[in-house]
Amino acid sequence: MPSESALMRNWYAANIANRFSRSKIIIALPGDTTDRLSSVNLMKDELILHGIDLSRIMLEPLGTNTRSQAINILKRISNNDQRTPNFEFHTSKIVNQYSIFTSLIIVSSPEHINRAVLTFKKIGFVKVDGLPAFENAIESDLTYNDRTLGGRRWIIPGIGGNIVFRYQFWTQLHYEELIIREMFATAYYKLKGWI
Repeated sequence: MPSESALMRNWYAANIANRFSRSKIIIALPGDTTDRLSSVNLMKDELILHGIDLSRIMLEPLGTNTRSQAINILKRISNNDQRTPNFEFHTSKIVNQYSIFTSLIIVSSPEHINRAVLTFKKIGFVKVDGLPAFENAIESDLTYNDRTLGGRRWIIPGIGGNIVFRYQFWTQLHYEELIIREMFATAYYKLKGWI
């Protein structure tokens, strides 16, 4: 089974791919494509379980960061087109000639979408959009009565009815960490001239 984040991305990718039935799906994830249990193959298998035909799925297992994935995807698309034998990845004119390859929806984690979109545009893709793979909140009532569950009341305050403190506060701390990391990554990409 793919990781939690890969499952979320697959679910969103499958939904959007089913809406755009002629689109290709490119899984950009480093991995060994000959190993059936590698993450890249598990993601492919999961898309097939969601009704995506294998002929629509392409793998990009070589890129180890967003820029190298964007470069590899553009090279692969251009190399599949026999009209572009002398392709150079830094030339956006090639992409502009073939509008079928210029529309792209990137499915990734919410904090990564902005950098991914900017990176693909810098490489030469013209129409790039992002679909953040948000986790869906549980719809059940998770409150509880502290008195009925027992335990010490004089040391630890009762928080059974406080969903914000019990879940959202901690989740937001996790997001802060992700956003700070992404801010540094975006600054690095900008300093390198990759976005």
